[in-house]
Amino acid sequence: MTSARYSRCFFSKDGGKIALRDMGSATESFVKTELAINQSDARLILLEEPENHLSFTQSRLLVDQIKKFVQNSGQLIVTTHESLLVTRLNLRNLIWLSGKKFTITV
Repeated sequence: MTSARYSRCFFSKDGGKIALRDMGSATESFVKTELAINQSDARLILLEEPENHLSFTQSRLLVDQIKKFVQNSGQLIVTTHESLLVTRLNLRNLIWLSGKKFTITV
């Protein structure tokens, strides 16, 4: 998903239009991830640190949406620094990188 694809995405507020890019990093990240997850034909989603810029509440909502996607036969590849994301997603295959070491959990 490219930023250019959604650069003309607007939301209404108080009778005016606000561009997605002008709604803040958290909102932009949340909306773009939601759009990717809710694509009807999506079977694989790559997410790079989807929790960036999100509040705790937004992160929880996002995790719930990701869980629904994975439960419906979707495959997820995600990079994150957030342990909450890893534990709440109940990942079956995990590669844990720490310094020069890594652990694969299946």
